[in-house]
Amino acid sequence: MKLSGYKVDVHFMKQVPKRDYLKGLNCWVIPNESKIIERIVDHYREKGAKIINRLPKKESFYRKEERSLGSKQQYLVGKYPLPYQLILKEYTDTMILQRYSWQSVQSYVSAFFHFVEGVGLAQVSSADAKSVNDYLVQISKKKVSNSFLNQVTSAIKFYYEKVIFRPDFKMERLKRPRKGRNLPDILSVGEVERLLKGLSNLKHKTLLYTIYSGGMRASEVLSIRINDIHWDRNQILIKNGKGKKDRMVSLSQTLKEILKLYFDQYQPAYWLFEGQNRKHQYSPSSLQKVVKKAAHLAGITKKVTPHTLRHCFATHLMDSGVGIRYIQELLGHKDIKTTLIYTHVTTSSVTSITSPLDNLSLDS
Repeated sequence: MKLSGYKVDVHFMKQVPKRDYLKGLNCWVIPNESKIIERIVDHYREKGAKIINRLPKKESFYRKEERSLGSKQQYLVGKYPLPYQLILKEYTDTMILQRYSWQSVQSYVSAFFHFVEGVGLAQVSSADAKSVNDYLVQISKKKVSNSFLNQVTSAIKFYYEKVIFRPDFKMERLKRPRKGRNLPDILSVGEVERLLKGLSNLKHKTLLYTIYSGGMRASEVLSIRINDIHWDRNQILIKNGKGKKDRMVSLSQTLKEILKLYFDQYQPAYWLFEGQNRKHQYSPSSLQKVVKKAAHLAGITKKVTPHTLRHCFATHLMDSGVGIRYIQELLGHKDIKTTLIYTHVTTSSVTSITSPLDNLSLDS
């Protein structure tokens, strides 16, 4: 809580049990106990003070009401023709049981449905690897990406491996497209500086500082709660990141300073970055608009998204000599191979190599 104005009666606050004062944030920390809170409110109300109560309500108040998985499943399966609904129900039952994300369920079901349509409902359970590969060849002839083909292959493989348990089905015979290597777009340190400095809106600036400071995904930064910030340990807890895993990221000193200003001006109650109704999180679409605007103001013409700042975080750490394993941990990557992509965009190794052109005696 904060006290400001004439006759703030600091002496009274010093008498409150188990209270503490945070100099950096210029605020008092009090126990979340109804009797203590009522005593403080009554005291300042009698003194004629204006009281702004921003204490968080029950956690359920800040959570958007979501349909149950059963309701979502019924709606999803119901969108497909009736003859296919039984096999899609069996398919989604297995995915839900194995705790796949709902986004994955939707993507896999769509791909699997088209496969069933292609090979025939009566033949799908007895199809062999050749039949599947023939289907994948037909899909490959269309204008589709490698990632889409991989998703279709994974959706089909899931059916035979996890849903009907076909031990005779030769999974290894399914042909996937050859892997390419698409490097992420990276901004230079100077470009990131321009990006962060260009915004005048404190909330927008704090959002981008937070993403770049911890290399967070968009969903992760928007899910940060006030209680996830550990000021004394200089850490931020990322709850339920990708793969439903928690991890800690560092709370940098620079981010700490701007967060103090942000808390003072916006006074968030539950979510660090609140939406307009102050009840739910800031929206992903609004975050994307903020990044797009920041890039425009900075004069950056390449495509910049919230995820670009995550890529920059990893690459700039690698440029400064931080080990790949530490970066993997900070990013929350399950597989080191995912993190190794940044070794192809870092400048630390490339700039140390002398081009053979520089060894020639040429007239300028």
